[in-house]
Amino acid sequence: MVNENKSRLKDLPVIIILTLCVICSLISYYKVSCELKELKGGVPTQDISMGLEIEKKWVIDKDKIPYDLSKADCFEIKQTYINYAPEIRVREIKNNGVVWYMMAIKRYVNDDALTREESDFYITKKEYESTVGKGLDNTIYKKRYQFEVDGLTYAVDIFEDDLEGLAYLEIEFESEELANSFETPDWIIKDVTNDRRYKNQELAQYGMPEIN
Repeated sequence: MVNENKSRLKDLPVIIILTLCVICSLISYYKVSCELKELKGGVPTQDISMGLEIEKKWVIDKDKIPYDLSKADCFEIKQTYINYAPEIRVREIKNNGVVWYMMAIKRYVNDDALTREESDFYITKKEYESTVGKGLDNTIYKKRYQFEVDGLTYAVDIFEDDLEGLAYLEIEFESEELANSFETPDWIIKDVTNDRRYKNQELAQYGMPEIN
């Protein structure tokens, strides 16, 4: 019982943060919803949500992608980290002339990096700018190209600035069973799902890892 209470106390700050973010997000959502309706290409995979992120990640050669990215939805993303454990980050996202802002909180549920707890929230520009000012001065820049293949959403991230030359394919799945049974495309360089060096927060802290 003592250990159980200690565990609950340890999680209390995260619970408080999540609760406050939900309240703020509902207020912010009303403010940005009108702008989001103007988007021609929809929104990235993140939305107001709380649950598990089950995602596989691969390093790819952007010159060997067998899809026409000019036909995909393109999002310019500026991603800044506020905290690393749990992971808290904010994004400025641009698409078709519209700009909006989001906050995400993530943490691992076990030693397997395939699945994480994730909560995503809309925030206002003022909240974003205030939060970025309190950040860890670790920002990554990337363009995300998003399209459908066989009922799955493919997200191709092509990094810029200090991470130029790095590109990922990410796919989210409804279950770990579906993720583990997915057949890796033959144009992939390397599956890095369980290699935490390739997580975005690691890139923000330590830069691009050496690809073996």
